[in-house]
Amino acid sequence: AQEEVIVLPAMTRYEQPGGGTSTSTERMVYFSPEIAGPRVEEARAEWQIYAELAAKVKPGQHNRAAFASAAAIREEIAKAAPAYNGIQKLQGKGDVFQYGGAWLCEDGLCPTSDGKGNLIAIELPELRKPEGNFYATTRRGKQFNSMVYSDTDAFNGADRYDVLMNAGDCAALGIVEGSAVVIYNRSGLMHARAKKADIAPGNIELFWPEGNVLFHKGVYEPKAGIPEYNTSVVIEKAETFHALKDTKYVEKRIDELEMDIPS
Repeated sequence: AQEEVIVLPAMTRYEQPGGGTSTSTERMVYFSPEIAGPRVEEARAEWQIYAELAAKVKPGQHNRAAFASAAAIREEIAKAAPAYNGIQKLQGKGDVFQYGGAWLCEDGLCPTSDGKGNLIAIELPELRKPEGNFYATTRRGKQFNSMVYSDTDAFNGADRYDVLMNAGDCAALGIVEGSAVVIYNRSGLMHARAKKADIAPGNIELFWPEGNVLFHKGVYEPKAGIPEYNTSVVIEKAETFHALKDTKYVEKRIDELEMDIPS
């Protein structure tokens, strides 16, 4: 695994026979039915690939992963994970249930040894933003996790190199809608276009992965292991940056953002 990456031809949840399920952060388990349409001939359902791989790794135990259908897997899930009891009933469009009910521990009793909730105390980091800097956040608008739906964000009409900014911040920096800007910090540099949005002053939002160059690698929240997705940056009009180059930062050119600056 350290030397190679193997990509296997798997169907999406909407293509695989018997449909599939997904769980949201609100504990909602949704059923996605199979949708008729063209298929990639060699593609197989995800669960079929895992079952065949398991059978090759441990041939003597191949029956333990020899499921006949996606519905059979959901039956197994309901038995193996009691909280998911109900997933075996999902089979049609719109089917959904919420494990644990609408309210967790609604009667005031938690499923712990003492019946009380066990909370983890987290020490909040001190946010130090130098004067004139901005807080940058990645995964912008309608982007979900690392998924890129299209070059244009359906939520706000911004393209992948647009940076969402507060209108007041734009005015203070003399930046107009659509103008080229440079965003940089100690981690890296990014060329972008300004796009006004309903965002708190002092904050900007960037697209993933275009804005990743600005976020320091290897920084994780110690309890959950969530990587860093906020950072402090400086924003300048592109012509200002090109006139006053800072040799600490490496310039990365983007053709459509190139500007001819008078000497």
